[in-house]
Amino acid sequence: MSNSRQTTFPIKQYPNIQVKSGTMDAQTMKACYLEFKGTIETGDEDKDKAMNTTIKNISRALSNSINKNLFYDRFICTKDISDSFVFTGKSYTKIEYTLFLKKPLLKEQVISEMNILTDKVWEQSIQDTPSVKFHKNIISKRSYAKES
Repeated sequence: MSNSRQTTFPIKQYPNIQVKSGTMDAQTMKACYLEFKGTIETGDEDKDKAMNTTIKNISRALSNSINKNLFYDRFICTKDISDSFVFTGKSYTKIEYTLFLKKPLLKEQVISEMNILTDKVWEQSIQDTPSVKFHKNIISKRSYAKES
């Protein structure tokens, strides 16, 4: 199957996280994605718990902010976190949400909604978190072990 129907949406840029949004099928636009990428860093003792709490907070912000007239309130969350995160406390991470539309919308409406959701998620879960820092770019693995 060809990806020629895939389309991306213009999303506002943020200082500490990369955000992408789009749909795999612009013809039907039944689902769209919202992707957060960057290096996630924590100094917490329980690194796994810090990461899981952060992802729960992002999901909660999304759930609380989603327009339930336009989208179903259930979504799929997939995360790509390196296994070394539990040891280093740093990982280039991708967290992607798949959202499902209740009815056909104009592309402009979807773009507007994705930007509203991204703003809410950034304000409530990414901007300032007590235990996890977000960095827009990859932090070299060589610089992880400088504290020894």
